[in-house]
Amino acid sequence: MVFKPFIRRPKFYRSVQSCYFCTAVEQGNPDSSVKTDLPKEKSLLNSQKLTGVRLKKHIAELKHFFNKNPHIGAYQAFIPNDIMKKKPYKAPEYVYLICPDIARKVANHILNHTGPNQIIAETNPGLGLITQVLLKEGVSNLRLYELNHGFHNYLQGTFSSECDKVKLFKKDFFTMHKYAFYDSLDQGERVKSMLQGVAKKNWTEEPIMTIVGTITKYVFLKYLIRCIVLQKDLATYGRLDFFLICYSNLKNMFDDKIKIHKQSRAWVTLFNIFLKCELLDEFPRTSFLPWQGHSKEQQNPEPLYLLRITIKKELSITESEYIPFYGFIKNVYGRGNLNVIPTCEVDFLLENGYLDVEKI
Repeated sequence: MVFKPFIRRPKFYRSVQSCYFCTAVEQGNPDSSVKTDLPKEKSLLNSQKLTGVRLKKHIAELKHFFNKNPHIGAYQAFIPNDIMKKKPYKAPEYVYLICPDIARKVANHILNHTGPNQIIAETNPGLGLITQVLLKEGVSNLRLYELNHGFHNYLQGTFSSECDKVKLFKKDFFTMHKYAFYDSLDQGERVKSMLQGVAKKNWTEEPIMTIVGTITKYVFLKYLIRCIVLQKDLATYGRLDFFLICYSNLKNMFDDKIKIHKQSRAWVTLFNIFLKCELLDEFPRTSFLPWQGHSKEQQNPEPLYLLRITIKKELSITESEYIPFYGFIKNVYGRGNLNVIPTCEVDFLLENGYLDVEKI
């Protein structure tokens, strides 16, 4: 009996199988075990409720804060209990603005960069403070995307007299990737319903909509990049403009002076190729609920940043090169220290102009 030696395939070939574009997804026959409807609203925070002494201490801190800032304390009665009584040590999934002064600053930044007829959508608005300022400034085409039941009811009552100017949706705009996934399973129109009334525009025209809101993770931006590359969902409507209140993890993705972990290297490249970012302002973390716990070494919690992120009109690559460029960045450049590119990949890159023969 002759034994053949085992040849281990290079890491590149193993990783290619997980490529988003190389893996075929059979949408026609979804697994029967997969639910084709979104789950009911889950707990908005990734931590247990505070109890006992910890809860009393947290409530006392909030009471002191509201008494010290009466312009914020006026909204205390309208904040749901599930937001008030929680204080996670990790970044919560949803963060809500409760300071009208900061809302005014954010609204001024938006008005300085948008036209009079632009659709402005506030996602995870909470008390809708930014929308209230925009209404007073004469903006008449507003949208609110709020998933929390308590805040949704509050917004419904607050803007009931402005129903011709404000449309309310019980959805989260920044989880659109989930709605798009379920649409692919049952051919639904969840994404289309969220964009109802939004007129499609050419890519070189002004943005179709301005999105403003707090965001704790950049999963939505990954989905946005895939939409641009595949020219589907959001990208079929046109470009968007974003005013995002976020942690430093998202801000650092656009800062070339900060060293990014190699696992995020591919997304840093893709974000900077397709998107343009501008730092506008910085806000104290205490003006947003729920508050976040921090270690004894970290005396002050990390602030939140206001970023303006726009989709670029003109790119250095053509539309036909989006998919191969995305595949190359994700499966070669973003896969650690790969010093050898297979011959077939080199030939492909040379034919499409990604590599210069003189530089090899």
